[in-house]
Amino acid sequence: MVYFALNGLHKNPRRLALGGLALTSLVLASLQPVLWALIAGSFLLALLSYQGINSKKILSAIKSALPVFGTLLISGLPPVIYLIRLLDTLPFSQLKAWEAAQQTALTPEHFLTATGPIFLVAVFAAPLIIIHRKITTNFTVIITTLSLFLFLSPIPQLMHISHVRFVSALTILGLSVIAAYGITSLFTIRRLWAKITAISILIFLSAIMLPNHIKTIRLAGVFTPTNTLQYIGESDFALLMRAKALSRPGEIFLVTPWLETQFPGITGRTVFYGHPLLTMHAEAKAKERAAFFSSGNPAAMRAFADTHRISWIITDVSPQKPAPEPWIKLIQRSNNLILYQVQK
Repeated sequence: MVYFALNGLHKNPRRLALGGLALTSLVLASLQPVLWALIAGSFLLALLSYQGINSKKILSAIKSALPVFGTLLISGLPPVIYLIRLLDTLPFSQLKAWEAAQQTALTPEHFLTATGPIFLVAVFAAPLIIIHRKITTNFTVIITTLSLFLFLSPIPQLMHISHVRFVSALTILGLSVIAAYGITSLFTIRRLWAKITAISILIFLSAIMLPNHIKTIRLAGVFTPTNTLQYIGESDFALLMRAKALSRPGEIFLVTPWLETQFPGITGRTVFYGHPLLTMHAEAKAKERAAFFSSGNPAAMRAFADTHRISWIITDVSPQKPAPEPWIKLIQRSNNLILYQVQK
């Protein structure tokens, strides 16, 4: 999106650039509307800052950029408006309410320990890169600064949006680009003592941050095969694929609790109770599901299946799960799961 926007600034914008901008803007606004708004706003600020304070130049720049901003708005606003309306309806309004509560007090110190010396180098190098007065460099500094400012400010909480939406891979890339420019600028220092001092400080800061980075790498490398949120065994996965192949879209599955999120994502099939934030009347349905798996009353279980039009049941391999009844046909067994079909 950024690439096509910058290429569309020519006096005679290329159709390819505007076409690519429309497509990428549509996709980004559909997936990450906050990031789309950040990029669009930063692009406008970069253009205005490039022209300085001359009002005539600013008006001329805005006029020449109208095709770009028009494309951005026409392609990006419809999905943003659609998502805003969608999040006001159930079950998606539950996600909106949950996200509004996910606020963590953060300080620059937290971000510094997470990014290390790159953040500090970027802070000192930002004024040096702005001197070049190019739209690309201005945009890099503005999108990075604006993202971090919003991320660390109370504004996301006031907007009922999680602060993490304001920091993306683009923010980290911007920091890295600015820091890289600052590091390469060290080698242009003429005085040897100044160059040695600057490099020594950089090495010292890197050494201080090294333990934290090692800890982060270790945590990222932890993998627990027994954790079903991280890994589903081959035989269990084969059962899920069999369930998808045998069933039809619209048929309802009742799945064991730990599969409630993974199963719909893997197979695309409907479940009676899925993610609690994406299930309407989640609390009541959770109780009904628990009662089904624990009741041991075939008549009550059959009534539940008929009432809620359950066509398939996936349970754990456990004696506590429902034993096969005449109306429940065992289809497949894996290491940890059993697939049943409800006989009508």
